[in-house]
Amino acid sequence: MHVVAFSGSSAAKHERFDHGMQQWLFAPIADRAQIKTMHSAILPEENRLGHFLLLKRTAILRRKLFGSTTLALIDDIISSLTDTKEPVADVLRRCLVLAYKMKNEPLKHWVEKELNGYAIDEELPDYRKSFGTAKGLFFGSYGRQIKNQPLPSAVLKPEHREWARKINLLQPIAAYESSAKESNKNLVLEWPADLVAMYEMEFLQGFVLNRAWLEIPISMINGLLDTVRTRLLTFALEIQGALPEDTETAVAKIPPTEVDRLVKVVILGGNNVIGNVGEFKAPTVVAGDLGSLKTALTALGVQNEDIDDLKFILEHDAPKDDDSKPKTISEKALKWIGEAAKKSGKKGVEIGGAVLEEAIKRTVFGYLGH
Repeated sequence: MHVVAFSGSSAAKHERFDHGMQQWLFAPIADRAQIKTMHSAILPEENRLGHFLLLKRTAILRRKLFGSTTLALIDDIISSLTDTKEPVADVLRRCLVLAYKMKNEPLKHWVEKELNGYAIDEELPDYRKSFGTAKGLFFGSYGRQIKNQPLPSAVLKPEHREWARKINLLQPIAAYESSAKESNKNLVLEWPADLVAMYEMEFLQGFVLNRAWLEIPISMINGLLDTVRTRLLTFALEIQGALPEDTETAVAKIPPTEVDRLVKVVILGGNNVIGNVGEFKAPTVVAGDLGSLKTALTALGVQNEDIDDLKFILEHDAPKDDDSKPKTISEKALKWIGEAAKKSGKKGVEIGGAVLEEAIKRTVFGYLGH
């Protein structure tokens, strides 16, 4: 393969680069090692930008030659992610197109959540969770004020303590990206007025709590944006590296299980799978059959001793009919389901906490004949 040397104006260099890249794109795979030679010849006076320019020009050329193919889309995503000036939300929208082209539901679901935001009761990725410090504004007699006073969570009731320490970033990523660009100041999550009123006299003697908030460090927002960008880049590079050949049909040859694995390990960080219980396939449970119940619960990560506890609860606490098969579920059994989900989640089962609890509940209800 002939490698073009560059000289003259920037436009001429790009034109000659495109000509050389056309040769590379249509060359046999065995000859493509010469791309290293081409890379070393790109704009010698701009070596620091050489790698970025290579990615960018390759993506542009692919679109010219092939149109909006999956290969061109992957190249475009990679080059966009190396350009830190491009908004993450814009790149995510292209990743959504990729998810539809690859027909990968976990990737599609994750991208949609990042773009649209998460519900308050949904399992969040690890990079959207952290801990912070609650602060308050207090007023006293004779015009006295105390600003930015840290609020100890121990003063609050257990069900309210998350307001004083736990940060959950639920909004669309574009909202945080906009905030990070507009200001370098920390963000705040205001307490509800009812919560402030409940504890207005509980913190400092002689002072009334006027308002309170949970402070979110701007470094956490920057970390969120950088984590999403890095995980997307790693995922795109892994997909590109998994291609058996550089053709459009090669994308379809990547096993769906491998794509799912990359989504779980690279994008979700090896933690919880975000989704709904319908996407998780546990073994079938036969009503009244303890064997199938145990098999299904084991697949969900429930330990043998916990399954024995459930068996005891179902046998002794739930009403039974003539066939001695429980028809309803007791409060103790419902409590067991919640505790079993927490234990299984800590064991590393790759399914979100709320989704895992729902899967265990459905399994038990299936045994009960519901």
